[in-house]
Amino acid sequence: MATALLNGTILNDGGLDCEGRFVYGPTIAFGFATTWRNNLRTGDTFSERIFNLLAGTTIYFQAQARNALGTVVGTTLTLTTLTSEPKVRTLEATDISTGGAELNGEIIDNSGIPCRVCFEYGGTTAYGNKTPWLGGYGIGTFSAVIADISPGSGIHYRAVAKNPYGIGYGQDRSFNSLTDRGAGSGLPLEEFMLLKGDL
Repeated sequence: MATALLNGTILNDGGLDCEGRFVYGPTIAFGFATTWRNNLRTGDTFSERIFNLLAGTTIYFQAQARNALGTVVGTTLTLTTLTSEPKVRTLEATDISTGGAELNGEIIDNSGIPCRVCFEYGGTTAYGNKTPWLGGYGIGTFSAVIADISPGSGIHYRAVAKNPYGIGYGQDRSFNSLTDRGAGSGLPLEEFMLLKGDL
């Protein structure tokens, strides 16, 4: 989600302390207001950061001031929030087996727009393989299962998310798939065979 810093100045306090605030919203009707800031006098500036704005949208805003003499409003202005690709991070792989694993990721910021997600993976940081794109994801975790790796392989992977404004990449992580030596015994093959021979 986008944020913006709104700024205003008291031009004439009429000889009395003032309070100042901002109203803002996606239309000229505004719909949202910041809290009043007090103890403002002529020449004082006041600011307020607003949050949870959709990326790539127009926001109307207006400074307001009041004291015992009444309330005055400033000129209505507009701003356009910046567009941004999703922010995503790669989480630890789970359910690692001889031939597959579950890859996990998390969308940290989607600019308020549903994302499509996938994972890139392979034997090096060049990856070379990709899970199918899945759509409709907001902030939160996501996962995909891969089942085409060899036993005992080192696998690099990263989470990927995209929206209309770009593609975001998580950090590279890696794991080793399990070997199939002594499968089912919980022991290396050599130890398994020695134990079997002693029975």
